[in-house]
Amino acid sequence: MERVGARQLRFDSRLRCTFLDSKSGQCEVYEARPMICRLFGMILGVMECSHGCVPERWLTKQEGYELMRRVHELTGLPAPAEPDETVPAWIAVQFKR
Repeated sequence: MERVGARQLRFDSRLRCTFLDSKSGQCEVYEARPMICRLFGMILGVMECSHGCVPERWLTKQEGYELMRRVHELTGLPAPAEPDETVPAWIAVQFKR
C-alpha cells in the first residue's frame, strides 16, 4: 500500500478497480500495481482478460496462488486464502484484510 499511496485498493460492484481512471480507463498506479493486478489476464479459466488479450503462457490457478502467497510471505502479510472457483470471491478475500 505504501507504493500506491494513501488510497486503498477496492472494487466496485462490477469488480472495477478504484485505481482505474474513470475517463481514460488507464491504471493510475500501474508501475506500483499489486500482484493481483499483475496476475489479471494471466490465469487460464479464472482471470482471463475481458478484452481478449492472451499472454505468451497461461498460468494455472495454483501458480497464481503461489505467486500471491510468496508476495504475502515476503511482505509479512497474512497468507492469501486458497484459490476459489469463483474469481470475485478469491479477489474479495485478498483485499478484505
